Amino acid sequence: MDATLTRRGKAVVALTVLGFAMAWLFGARSLNAVVMSGVALIAVGWVSASRIEAPTVSRRVPDTGTMGDRVRVHLDIDADSEIALHLEEELAAGLAADATFDTIAEHDTLTYACRLVDRGEHTIGPIRGRATDVFGVWKREFLFDTTDTIIAFPRVHPLYESAPLLAGYVGLTDEREQFDSIREYERGDALRDVNWKHSAKLPNQLVVTEFAGEGATQQVMLGVEPLGARVDSAAEAAASVATHLLDAGLAVGLLTPQTRLDYGRGDDHRRDVLTALARMGRGGLDTDRVAAADVLVHAPSDGSHVAIGVEDDMQRFAELVTDDRSAEVPA
Repeated sequence: MDATLTRRGKAVVALTVLGFAMAWLFGARSLNAVVMSGVALIAVGWVSASRIEAPTVSRRVPDTGTMGDRVRVHLDIDADSEIALHLEEELAAGLAADATFDTIAEHDTLTYACRLVDRGEHTIGPIRGRATDVFGVWKREFLFDTTDTIIAFPRVHPLYESAPLLAGYVGLTDEREQFDSIREYERGDALRDVNWKHSAKLPNQLVVTEFAGEGATQQVMLGVEPLGARVDSAAEAAASVATHLLDAGLAVGLLTPQTRLDYGRGDDHRRDVLTALARMGRGGLDTDRVAAADVLVHAPSDGSHVAIGVEDDMQRFAELVTDDRSAEVPA
């Protein structure tokens, strides 16, 4: 973009024109120095601003975070020479930060803290920049059309170890009776269950010992049905239950009004589950999906509460959360 006058530049032009008019009308030679100085300032500033090349600005930001957290965003600036630069980062509505900078930069890194206000997928960028000449008379404006996306996961609350609604049905117990069978190791299995003696006989393969008393099932399908306004609360409840089950070594599937995820374990699957819950919107589940859910997170249309159900047994989510609500589990 071509150089344009700043507010200071417009003031300099106005004063120069006024001085020239007064000198012409009244013949005041003493004003010529003011007029010529103003003309020189405008001319030199324009030449200087016209030679400003757009710097390179890149961004480093985490892919994910948790609702309510602050993440660090880094802006790396690379210019041919030192320039006076003003930068403004555009942020989506679900983000909050002071992302306005004034710097004299050549090779510099600017850092700011961005708060993830809302659950969901949010866009950071583009960046609007403005460079001025050394006198601040002329400016050149730039648009750095670089954007990044950050996903804010729902908050995860710790649940009681003895949560009666989940224990027994999904096998959340440490009872280990007689040997039952062995199977191939899956990512997320507890290392204590690896059968090292048998694994040593199998090249490049690990196997896991299963015990007869380890629970009724190793797979749990979690359904989420946010019918009312408490979609965020339903997402937090589902994220807490899913994390609780995955930490117990179970394979967890997910059903939401928008998404279906097959059973899985491990960090990658945990990320997929939390991402789906971050993007989840209001809606119900059809009859088949409700029937397929082993555990159902239900938020009624009246917005009164969020309940967790196994078969016909429904319990409010608040009753499963530990007393210390601030002790959130890192996602």
